[in-house]
Amino acid sequence: MSFDYQIIEETQIVKKQNLCYKPGKNTKYEEKTKTTYRLEYQLNQETLNQASLLDGIFPIVHNVTNLNDKHVLETYKKQSVLTKRHSTLKGTNKVAPVYLKKTICIETM
Repeated sequence: MSFDYQIIEETQIVKKQNLCYKPGKNTKYEEKTKTTYRLEYQLNQETLNQASLLDGIFPIVHNVTNLNDKHVLETYKKQSVLTKRHSTLKGTNKVAPVYLKKTICIETM
């Protein structure tokens, strides 16, 4: 993680009168404890510096020995195009019907 955090529990005693009349000399109060939580965090600069060293690095593991690194990277980048074409070839193609009146139009298609 690139930040340090701490959950702080705070308790507060709240006094509330038992009846809903105006308070006087003989008014009895009930004490209740109210618990709230607070989150404090701080960025961890050392972890951020270590993570920034790895920014932009993308490892490619392969077993091709006859290509250099540049060709392996180019082949990997073309892989998405190949999988898209393969799914288009294997998937169902939606074709709209074409209504033609003359046979010459059919022959030209």
